[in-house]
Amino acid sequence: LTGFLPQLVAAATERHRDIELAVSQLAYLEVIPALRRGDVDLVIGRAVREASEIVEETLKWEPSVLALPDGHPLTRQATVRTAELSGEPMIAYERALLPAAYDAAHATALERGIELRIVQHTRSTSEALALVSAGIGVFRLPESAAPPFPGVAYRRLEDGHMRVVMLGRPAPPTAAMAAIADLARELFGDASDASKDADRKSVV
Repeated sequence: LTGFLPQLVAAATERHRDIELAVSQLAYLEVIPALRRGDVDLVIGRAVREASEIVEETLKWEPSVLALPDGHPLTRQATVRTAELSGEPMIAYERALLPAAYDAAHATALERGIELRIVQHTRSTSEALALVSAGIGVFRLPESAAPPFPGVAYRRLEDGHMRVVMLGRPAPPTAAMAAIADLARELFGDASDASKDADRKSVV
């Protein structure tokens, strides 16, 4: 979540000079084990979509965008609806990287009558964007994580918001952890938006 962590680190450095803050980047499947082991105390990330004792708090809903090859017909539009992706060649992360999210996306697509035509799987955003640029398919990603990429155009998905969450262990937090959590809520939290859109579902 490169669009969020720099703000949090800068604010923590300014307001809580007595707290030693270390930042780690974790793969999706490493998040819950790292919290359980105590390797990290708090995680700002995407919804884990699986049952566990880990406490998950929605901070906000972030818009997502569709990465399209330059010249793709959908680039003529300012925004894209998820239903327009039915049958469209798509690139997706490998299921092994995000099993719960992958299965949830397919289930939601099935509910909505949307055909997910995944033509290639990938292990990284940069690999996915290279495939988009080559015209292999389209790829969905969070707006804050959409870098400029040669041959790729972005269009916002009207109904493709993604949850930004804060994850922590169920035990009472230390004073330092509570201070950083409160700072994250102040910087990124939008309780009214999270409540209003709690039933949103991601398709791709």
